[in-house]
Amino acid sequence: MTELREPTSRHEAAPRSSSTRRVLVPCALVLFAAALAVSDAPSIVRAAVVLPVLILVPGWAVTVLLVGRANDAPERLVRMCMCPLLGSLLLLAVVLALGAGGVAITGDTVAGFGAAAAVVSVLGAEWSTRHGRSATTFGRPPDARTVVLGAAAAVLLVTALVVAVKLQPEVHEKYTELVLTGPATSAPGQIHASAGADVQIRWARYSYGYSLPQDLPVVDVTIAGASVVDEAATTEAPEPVPDATTDVVDSQTGKFTVAAPEKYGTYRVSVTVSDADAPDLQAAGNSTLVMYLEVGR
Repeated sequence: MTELREPTSRHEAAPRSSSTRRVLVPCALVLFAAALAVSDAPSIVRAAVVLPVLILVPGWAVTVLLVGRANDAPERLVRMCMCPLLGSLLLLAVVLALGAGGVAITGDTVAGFGAAAAVVSVLGAEWSTRHGRSATTFGRPPDARTVVLGAAAAVLLVTALVVAVKLQPEVHEKYTELVLTGPATSAPGQIHASAGADVQIRWARYSYGYSLPQDLPVVDVTIAGASVVDEAATTEAPEPVPDATTDVVDSQTGKFTVAAPEKYGTYRVSVTVSDADAPDLQAAGNSTLVMYLEVGR
């Protein structure tokens, strides 16, 4: 009896040792990757180690859950192709679950919860193997559990894509557009005037993505780099734009009068309209219009 038990015990010890390695090695890799993700290691090192481990290890485990372990080389190759796909799906499901649960999606949280999901999948794969999960041979009809799990993976992929699109934040840009509305010009941005004559310039400002402040903006005018002040300049209060076919929210008009230089030539005229009393919108509200004043006879 003693001679019969010794080989039997060795035969039983070998699977246990193999089973332990199948659990400890991938779990150790996952925990190492999670620790590396929250460490101060260079980002290139973390990207080269953490992401592959958190995708390939759970991908391998989910593949075992779906189709069992492979016994020949061709089927191992097929399973190797399935690992990154299924691992990416699992990691994407983790990210979606974090978003749905209100948890901040950061590198640390994704690595932590992704590592937990990987460990669970490894334990599940080993449990499935110990309880008699046989390998599915490709080319033969799959069993019911393989069909159900495969369908669940497909549904998860479609759901993940739909939810990912819904989670994309709507980007509303805030900016203004300043245009010249008068006087009539023969060329865009080109104004003609006689030397020393008064020139009335009219402008219009349109806001996109936000409403213009009710406080009147500051209008700065320069001709050839010299600031020009017009005490009679007027600016109308902003008005909503009812046209729903455009993205314009408000419109605002104004006008000012400048005296043309006495010397003939072409002068650069710069008009800047800014909302000085709205610091949070100052970058969006500042707009500059550049034109050229041609002074002739």
